[in-house]
Amino acid sequence: MARKKLIKNLLATHDPSYIIKAVNKSLQRHYLYRHHIRYNLLYNKFVKGFDEIPDPYTPIMVDPANVRLCGLSYHSNGILSVSKYTDTGKIVGGDWDLEKNCPHIKTSPKYRAVLERYKEDKSWEETGIYDELADYIEEYGSIDGCYTERDLKERYRHIDELYKSIKQNGYYSQRELTNNDPRRAALDEVCLNVGRNGQFVFGGGGWHRLAIANVLNIDKIPVHVIIRHSGWQKKREEALEGNLSIEHPDLNGIDN
Repeated sequence: MARKKLIKNLLATHDPSYIIKAVNKSLQRHYLYRHHIRYNLLYNKFVKGFDEIPDPYTPIMVDPANVRLCGLSYHSNGILSVSKYTDTGKIVGGDWDLEKNCPHIKTSPKYRAVLERYKEDKSWEETGIYDELADYIEEYGSIDGCYTERDLKERYRHIDELYKSIKQNGYYSQRELTNNDPRRAALDEVCLNVGRNGQFVFGGGGWHRLAIANVLNIDKIPVHVIIRHSGWQKKREEALEGNLSIEHPDLNGIDN
Protein backbone atom coordinates (compact mmCIF):
# COMPACT_ATOMS: atom_id res chain seq x y z
CA MET A 1 0.00 0.00 0.00
CA ALA A 2 2.79 2.43 0.86
CA ARG A 3 4.46 1.81 -2.50
CA LYS A 4 1.20 2.33 -4.40
CA LYS A 5 0.60 5.56 -2.50
CA LEU A 6 4.10 6.77 -3.32
CA ILE A 7 3.68 6.06 -7.04
CA LYS A 8 0.24 7.70 -7.12
CA ASN A 9 1.55 10.84 -5.45
CA LEU A 10 4.58 11.03 -7.69
CA LEU A 11 2.48 10.73 -10.85
CA ALA A 12 -0.04 13.28 -9.63
CA THR A 13 2.37 15.94 -8.42
CA HIS A 14 5.61 15.68 -10.37
CA ASP A 15 6.94 15.71 -13.90
CA PRO A 16 8.90 12.71 -15.31
CA SER A 17 12.33 14.21 -14.53
CA TYR A 18 11.47 14.32 -10.83
CA ILE A 19 10.27 10.71 -10.93
CA ILE A 20 13.53 9.63 -12.56
CA LYS A 21 15.50 11.34 -9.80
CA ALA A 22 13.31 9.65 -7.16
CA VAL A 23 13.92 6.23 -8.70
CA ASN A 24 17.66 6.92 -8.82
CA LYS A 25 17.64 7.92 -5.16
CA SER A 26 15.82 4.70 -4.29
CA LEU A 27 18.43 2.66 -6.17
CA GLN A 28 21.21 4.46 -4.28
CA ARG A 29 19.46 3.78 -0.98
CA HIS A 30 18.80 0.09 -1.46
CA TYR A 31 21.33 -1.31 -3.93
CA LEU A 32 24.25 0.91 -4.96
CA TYR A 33 25.43 2.35 -1.66
CA ARG A 34 27.89 -0.49 -0.98
CA HIS A 35 29.73 0.18 -4.24
CA HIS A 36 30.04 3.90 -3.49
CA ILE A 37 31.28 3.26 0.02
CA ARG A 38 33.78 0.63 -1.08
CA TYR A 39 35.16 3.05 -3.67
CA ASN A 40 35.54 5.76 -0.99
CA LEU A 41 37.52 3.40 1.25
CA LEU A 42 39.81 2.27 -1.56
CA TYR A 43 40.38 5.89 -2.58
CA ASN A 44 41.35 6.81 0.99
CA LYS A 45 43.87 3.99 1.17
CA PHE A 46 45.46 3.89 -2.27
CA VAL A 47 45.12 7.49 -3.46
CA LYS A 48 45.22 9.52 -0.25
CA GLY A 49 47.55 7.06 1.47
CA PHE A 50 45.74 6.73 4.80
CA ASP A 51 46.29 3.57 6.86
CA GLU A 52 43.68 3.91 9.62
CA ILE A 53 40.54 3.21 7.62
CA PRO A 54 37.60 2.52 9.97
CA ASP A 55 34.82 0.08 9.19
CA PRO A 56 32.11 2.34 7.72
CA TYR A 57 29.34 0.09 9.00
CA THR A 58 30.37 0.04 12.65
CA PRO A 59 28.54 2.70 14.69
CA ILE A 60 30.37 4.62 17.38
CA MET A 61 28.83 5.47 20.75
CA VAL A 62 28.40 9.19 21.34
CA ASP A 63 26.92 11.36 24.08
CA PRO A 64 24.07 13.18 22.28
CA ALA A 65 24.70 16.26 24.42
CA ASN A 66 28.05 16.61 22.62
CA VAL A 67 26.35 17.12 19.25
CA ARG A 68 25.85 20.88 19.11
CA LEU A 69 26.35 21.78 15.46
CA CYS A 70 24.64 20.82 12.22
CA GLY A 71 25.61 21.19 8.59
CA LEU A 72 26.42 19.48 5.29
CA SER A 73 22.88 18.23 4.81
CA TYR A 74 21.58 20.66 2.23
CA HIS A 75 22.84 22.65 -0.74
CA SER A 76 22.98 26.19 0.61
CA ASN A 77 25.32 29.07 -0.25
CA GLY A 78 27.84 26.69 -1.74
CA ILE A 79 28.25 24.68 1.45
CA LEU A 80 29.12 21.06 0.81
CA SER A 81 26.21 18.61 0.83
CA VAL A 82 26.66 14.95 1.68
CA SER A 83 24.67 11.74 1.44
CA LYS A 84 25.10 8.73 3.68
CA TYR A 85 24.51 6.49 0.65
CA THR A 86 27.29 7.90 -1.53
CA ASP A 87 29.67 9.76 0.80
CA THR A 88 30.09 7.46 3.81
CA GLY A 89 33.80 6.90 4.40
CA LYS A 90 34.99 10.04 2.61
CA ILE A 91 37.74 12.19 4.08
CA VAL A 92 37.11 15.83 3.20
CA GLY A 93 39.14 18.95 3.91
CA GLY A 94 37.99 22.55 3.79
CA ASP A 95 36.05 24.79 6.14
CA TRP A 96 32.81 22.82 6.29
CA ASP A 97 33.37 22.03 9.98
CA LEU A 98 33.94 25.58 11.23
CA GLU A 99 31.25 27.10 13.41
CA LYS A 100 30.64 29.91 10.90
CA ASN A 101 29.38 27.24 8.49
CA CYS A 102 27.56 25.11 11.05
CA PRO A 103 24.45 26.50 12.77
CA HIS A 104 23.69 25.44 16.31
CA ILE A 105 21.57 22.31 16.32
CA LYS A 106 18.76 24.06 18.20
CA THR A 107 18.11 26.21 15.12
CA SER A 108 16.65 23.15 13.38
CA PRO A 109 12.83 23.28 13.28
CA LYS A 110 12.59 19.51 13.86
CA TYR A 111 14.99 19.52 16.79
CA ARG A 112 13.36 22.58 18.35
CA ALA A 113 9.87 21.08 17.91
CA VAL A 114 10.88 17.95 19.83
CA LEU A 115 12.24 20.03 22.72
CA GLU A 116 9.07 22.11 22.86
CA ARG A 117 6.84 19.04 22.61
CA TYR A 118 8.40 17.04 25.42
CA LYS A 119 10.00 19.69 27.64
CA GLU A 120 7.30 22.35 27.40
CA ASP A 121 4.36 20.00 26.80
CA LYS A 122 3.26 21.81 23.65
CA SER A 123 1.15 20.15 20.99
CA TRP A 124 2.83 19.54 17.64
CA GLU A 125 0.60 22.27 16.20
CA GLU A 126 1.86 24.73 18.81
CA THR A 127 5.48 23.98 17.95
CA GLY A 128 4.88 25.19 14.39
CA ILE A 129 6.43 22.10 12.84
CA TYR A 130 3.37 21.29 10.72
CA ASP A 131 3.38 24.75 9.13
CA GLU A 132 7.14 24.62 8.61
CA LEU A 133 7.09 21.26 6.85
CA ALA A 134 3.87 22.00 4.96
CA ASP A 135 5.60 24.99 3.39
CA TYR A 136 8.45 22.71 2.38
CA ILE A 137 6.04 20.21 0.83
CA GLU A 138 4.31 22.98 -1.09
CA GLU A 139 7.63 24.06 -2.59
CA TYR A 140 9.39 20.72 -3.08
CA GLY A 141 6.61 18.11 -3.15
CA SER A 142 7.49 15.95 -0.15
CA ILE A 143 9.60 15.58 2.95
CA ASP A 144 10.33 12.51 5.05
CA GLY A 145 7.90 10.49 2.95
CA CYS A 146 5.08 12.97 3.63
CA TYR A 147 3.04 14.61 0.85
CA THR A 148 0.15 16.15 2.76
CA GLU A 149 -0.64 17.64 6.16
CA ARG A 150 -2.42 14.42 6.98
CA ASP A 151 0.81 12.53 6.29
CA LEU A 152 2.67 14.91 8.59
CA LYS A 153 0.23 14.37 11.44
CA GLU A 154 0.51 10.62 11.05
CA ARG A 155 4.30 10.85 11.07
CA TYR A 156 4.33 12.89 14.26
CA ARG A 157 1.90 10.49 15.88
CA HIS A 158 4.62 7.89 15.29
CA ILE A 159 7.21 10.27 16.79
CA ASP A 160 5.09 10.34 19.97
CA GLU A 161 5.11 6.54 19.97
CA LEU A 162 8.88 6.56 19.45
CA TYR A 163 9.34 8.89 22.41
CA LYS A 164 7.23 6.68 24.67
CA SER A 165 9.09 3.56 23.54
CA ILE A 166 12.53 5.05 24.18
CA LYS A 167 11.43 6.45 27.55
CA GLN A 168 10.02 3.09 28.67
CA ASN A 169 12.39 0.62 27.02
CA GLY A 170 15.61 2.50 26.33
CA TYR A 171 17.40 3.44 23.13
CA TYR A 172 18.07 0.56 20.73
CA SER A 173 20.33 0.52 17.68
CA GLN A 174 18.83 0.06 14.22
CA ARG A 175 20.49 -3.36 14.02
CA GLU A 176 18.56 -4.39 17.12
CA LEU A 177 15.28 -3.04 15.77
CA THR A 178 15.26 -4.38 12.21
CA ASN A 179 15.98 -7.53 10.26
CA ASN A 180 17.72 -5.58 7.51
CA ASP A 181 21.22 -6.28 6.31
CA PRO A 182 23.40 -5.01 9.21
CA ARG A 183 25.28 -2.76 6.78
CA ARG A 184 22.08 -1.14 5.61
CA ALA A 185 20.78 -0.83 9.16
CA ALA A 186 23.98 0.96 10.20
CA LEU A 187 23.27 3.76 7.74
CA ASP A 188 19.94 4.42 9.46
CA GLU A 189 21.49 5.43 12.77
CA VAL A 190 21.69 9.10 13.68
CA CYS A 191 24.25 10.44 11.19
CA LEU A 192 27.20 12.63 12.14
CA ASN A 193 30.33 14.05 10.56
CA VAL A 194 33.58 14.58 12.47
CA GLY A 195 35.39 17.90 12.21
CA ARG A 196 39.12 18.62 12.33
CA ASN A 197 39.25 18.78 16.12
CA GLY A 198 36.96 15.83 16.69
CA GLN A 199 33.83 17.96 17.04
CA PHE A 200 30.60 16.31 15.95
CA VAL A 201 28.50 17.92 13.22
CA PHE A 202 25.03 16.52 12.68
CA GLY A 203 24.84 15.20 9.13
CA GLY A 204 21.13 14.60 8.51
CA GLY A 205 19.03 11.59 9.39
CA GLY A 206 17.79 11.08 12.93
CA TRP A 207 16.83 14.60 14.03
CA HIS A 208 13.99 13.35 16.20
CA ARG A 209 15.93 10.48 17.77
CA LEU A 210 18.84 12.77 18.61
CA ALA A 211 16.55 15.36 20.18
CA ILE A 212 14.60 12.70 22.12
CA ALA A 213 17.86 11.24 23.45
CA ASN A 214 18.79 14.69 24.73
CA VAL A 215 15.37 15.28 26.29
CA LEU A 216 15.62 11.94 28.12
CA ASN A 217 19.25 12.55 29.14
CA ILE A 218 20.49 9.36 27.50
CA ASP A 219 24.25 9.33 27.89
CA LYS A 220 25.25 7.28 24.83
CA ILE A 221 23.63 6.45 21.50
CA PRO A 222 24.99 4.63 18.43
CA VAL A 223 25.74 6.96 15.51
CA HIS A 224 26.86 6.52 11.92
CA VAL A 225 29.80 8.63 10.73
CA ILE A 226 29.44 9.84 7.15
CA ILE A 227 32.58 11.91 6.57
CA ARG A 228 35.65 12.89 8.53
CA HIS A 229 37.70 16.04 8.12
CA SER A 230 41.17 15.41 6.72
CA GLY A 231 42.64 17.15 9.78
CA TRP A 232 40.84 14.69 12.06
CA GLN A 233 41.93 11.74 9.94
CA LYS A 234 45.54 12.82 10.44
CA LYS A 235 44.95 12.63 14.19
CA ARG A 236 43.57 9.12 13.70
CA GLU A 237 46.78 8.23 11.88
CA GLU A 238 48.80 9.65 14.77
CA ALA A 239 46.77 7.53 17.19
CA LEU A 240 47.56 4.45 15.09
CA GLU A 241 51.27 5.24 15.39
CA GLY A 242 50.97 5.78 19.13
CA ASN A 243 51.68 9.51 18.89
CA LEU A 244 48.33 10.75 20.12
CA SER A 245 46.79 10.10 23.51
CA ILE A 246 43.36 11.68 23.79
CA GLU A 247 40.00 10.11 24.56
CA HIS A 248 37.42 10.31 21.81
CA PRO A 249 34.64 7.93 20.67
CA ASP A 250 36.06 7.89 17.14
CA LEU A 251 39.46 6.76 18.38
CA ASN A 252 38.23 3.72 20.28
CA GLY A 253 39.49 0.47 18.82
CA ILE A 254 42.54 1.93 17.05
CA ASP A 255 45.41 -0.49 17.63
CA ASN A 256 48.98 0.80 17.53
